[in-house]
Amino acid sequence: MSDYFKDIRNIIEKGFIVESFKINDVIIKIKNPNLQIIEWTEEFSSQNIERSVALLTKLIISISGRETKDFFYEVFETLMDSQIFSILSKMYVYAHRLMNRAIHANKYLEAYCYTDESRYLWKAWKSRSLFTTHRLEDLNNIQISWVIWNEAEDERIESDRDWEKAFFIASATNPKGVEAVQKKWRIKDNQELERREDLIDQAVKGLFEETEGVEIKKKTRIKKQKTMEDLEEEMRKWVSGEEDDHDVIVRTYKEDIQNHIDELVRQAEEIKKQNKKKRAELDSAITGISLVGLTEEQIRSKVKPQDIAAPNINDVNRNIIDSFIMKPTQGNLSVDGDKVVVNQPSLMDKIAQRKPTME
Repeated sequence: MSDYFKDIRNIIEKGFIVESFKINDVIIKIKNPNLQIIEWTEEFSSQNIERSVALLTKLIISISGRETKDFFYEVFETLMDSQIFSILSKMYVYAHRLMNRAIHANKYLEAYCYTDESRYLWKAWKSRSLFTTHRLEDLNNIQISWVIWNEAEDERIESDRDWEKAFFIASATNPKGVEAVQKKWRIKDNQELERREDLIDQAVKGLFEETEGVEIKKKTRIKKQKTMEDLEEEMRKWVSGEEDDHDVIVRTYKEDIQNHIDELVRQAEEIKKQNKKKRAELDSAITGISLVGLTEEQIRSKVKPQDIAAPNINDVNRNIIDSFIMKPTQGNLSVDGDKVVVNQPSLMDKIAQRKPTME
């Protein structure tokens, strides 16, 4: 089974895709350009041929296994030798192939973001970030947009958790209103989930047809065997600064990448927008019931005044003292000489003297 996510996975995880080829028994490995490289070469020189050769030089990863990252100007000056222009043309064939592969891979970018694999890769990326520093200049534009989308997705998941908790609490005050809002957003969430699953299914089956850039590819297809006249015409266009097939492909490639980046960033902004809208509708359902606190003056206006005067606390205390504490009372016992006399009969005596009667 074909792995249609392979190229977009490599672009996100490694930053590029690669191809190797042999020229005169020399193995050259190149990568696809990112927007930073293209923009850098556009500022490298005002001459078309120098910009093109600079782009090719930037794409070379290694020559016969030796990395060329620190030898840019040495390789650039070698490639500028007019005697090996046919080699440049062949290198462009493979560079164009990589660009077309990248354009096709970008069609799978959105679907890949929805996969569990992408989310696992995102968690691994965040874990590595705890031990290393990822600078934006170290990431290509596709990687940056992927990071932005995943951060928005993390925010959406966290917001949904808080949202469910808020629903549970709010349902105690306005169950009908909260239920209506909850039902509405669950329908939307299910529709979005189905859309994502359908997109993943199409990507896994390789159903994404190439619609953009097909005509460009047809028009800019480079022959495997070029005549000397073809090479001389290409050289003339390079020197004169005319837009040739190479320029068209690079420009189309740059626009395609930027369009996919803009779309992914737009989706990330839409996720944040939907989170705010969902929260606002829940707040509206809760505040549909008057739960606003009243001021002291509003409370006074709602409470009816009473005509009963409050008792004087000093008078109350005095009555208690006079009536209970200081009032003399006679007990059941008294002293008659040396004897203690019971003044009142005991409870047992009262019971013994009681005469039962029949009613």
